[in-house]
Amino acid sequence: MFPPESDPRNPVEALDADRNQGERNYIPPTPYRDGQRKVLRSAMEDSSQLPLKVLLLEDETSDCCLFATAVEETGLNIRLVKTVSGGQGGIEYLTGKGRFKNRQENPLPYVIALDLRMGDVSGVEFIEWCHKTDICSRMAVVVLTGAHPDDPEVKKAIRSGVKQLIFKPTTLAGWRDVVRKIYEIGCEHRDGDGHRLAQAA
Repeated sequence: MFPPESDPRNPVEALDADRNQGERNYIPPTPYRDGQRKVLRSAMEDSSQLPLKVLLLEDETSDCCLFATAVEETGLNIRLVKTVSGGQGGIEYLTGKGRFKNRQENPLPYVIALDLRMGDVSGVEFIEWCHKTDICSRMAVVVLTGAHPDDPEVKKAIRSGVKQLIFKPTTLAGWRDVVRKIYEIGCEHRDGDGHRLAQAA
């Protein structure tokens, strides 16, 4: 069902390279030396200034519009890198297939926000794919759903290892709260990753 990964680079190295395209390279190569430790600590202090890149996987046009509007209205330092319809499209985006081959135009995100119910590859199937690839190992995955908490699909998502599940609101104000929550989750995930690298140094 899923296409092979086409990026010839190591996925983790590719993620670091894409994150820093046109931005400060704030993760120095190992082994770390005294000067490199100082660069890393300084860069970590600046990491909050970088836009939080978010990839949205959603096949409902109305929800896509609400999400994009909420991102603009919150004024948070978020860059919605792309909105892709369906889980299959998300896989193609992350692996750099076809129309998503150009990484300058289609950078890898810090956060993947995805609808639980999608037509081709469901949210649960996409999450299972994420667990099997290194590409998503340093990304926060947030599931959005309009289903009832007792819905079997929601329970299946939780069993599959979903750590962040947000129920879709019905108002624009509610979507602004969702965006703020995603921003909080993404920043904690991104900055926590930097702290772990610093401790390893």
